[in-house]
Amino acid sequence: MPTLQKIFTLEISPEQFLNSCSPSELKEIDILIQGNFYQQRMNAQVCKICGCTDYDCKQCIEKTGEPCYWFEKNLCSACASSTTTLINHES
Repeated sequence: MPTLQKIFTLEISPEQFLNSCSPSELKEIDILIQGNFYQQRMNAQVCKICGCTDYDCKQCIEKTGEPCYWFEKNLCSACASSTTTLINHES
């Protein structure tokens, strides 16, 4: 028998999500957030141009074909090379 699949997009705020959680789910979320993985994500660098992080550089991979790296604090290699190219063309 064929299967139909329908994908929905539902936008809710973090507050709406948390308000719908039970007390035990809130405790579980708190334990997860206090763990190293999420603490590192919350304190991760963010590129000041494209917004990529150590955890998400999809747009840089689409742009350059490879993951970026930190060129300097809050500036990824993909944006640094684009900025350098623009400066060289303007000179």
